Amino acid sequence: MSVIEVKNLTIGYGNNIILQDLNFEIKQNEITFLMGGSGCGKTTLLKHLIGLYPPMCGEIKIFNQSIVNNNINAKRKLMQSFGVLYQSGALFGSMTLAENINLVLEECSTLNAIQRRERAIEKLSLVDLEEFADYYPSDISGGMKKRAGLARAMALNPKLLFFDEPQAGLDPISSAGLDNLLKNLQRETGATFVIVSHELDSIFAIADTVFMLDKDSKSIIAQGNPHDLKRNPPNKWVNQFMHRDPTRK
Repeated sequence: MSVIEVKNLTIGYGNNIILQDLNFEIKQNEITFLMGGSGCGKTTLLKHLIGLYPPMCGEIKIFNQSIVNNNINAKRKLMQSFGVLYQSGALFGSMTLAENINLVLEECSTLNAIQRRERAIEKLSLVDLEEFADYYPSDISGGMKKRAGLARAMALNPKLLFFDEPQAGLDPISSAGLDNLLKNLQRETGATFVIVSHELDSIFAIADTVFMLDKDSKSIIAQGNPHDLKRNPPNKWVNQFMHRDPTRK
């Protein structure tokens, strides 16, 4: 079953087309990566998928509902059905970790104050930050901020989560730890994860499916399991990318 359906999608800024004529589906209960070289449009595509930007043309459906052509109320309700972890974590610095999660619950749930606190602690415990509930973002490390942002993204128990470069800025050990956490959370929750990244170690460690974007053709030039694409690349560029070798033929 597909969680996301993209049909004839063209996106960009003003008259500048970034990606065009995209057609793909993201399957339920998988970890899918949107990958490619710098400037290929990975984050731009993510921002369109989550409804931040309107496309030039085409359709995006999430849980079989349009995030492009729905009215404002329906679109807002649809956006509450998924969570987003931004690259920096995007935590409010004046709020504790628990308060950051509480803000989502206060705006988008009917839970009372005690229930919201319990939910916040529950989500922080999933990312091993329960004891830091009353710390501020400035009191914790970069990797911990990513995990706190993940806890907030899971506040409403979504079945779909988007991640923008979650490993960016992390040391190799922290990055591997985050990969393990994401894999375990996906298994435990049965949620679908969509991750923007070009970190090959993470892609080979946890991805079920990848879509490789290309800056020159402004399209998807490869898709499938990353290990299969490495063994049988469809073209020279994919071969070079998967092996991190600019001289490879």
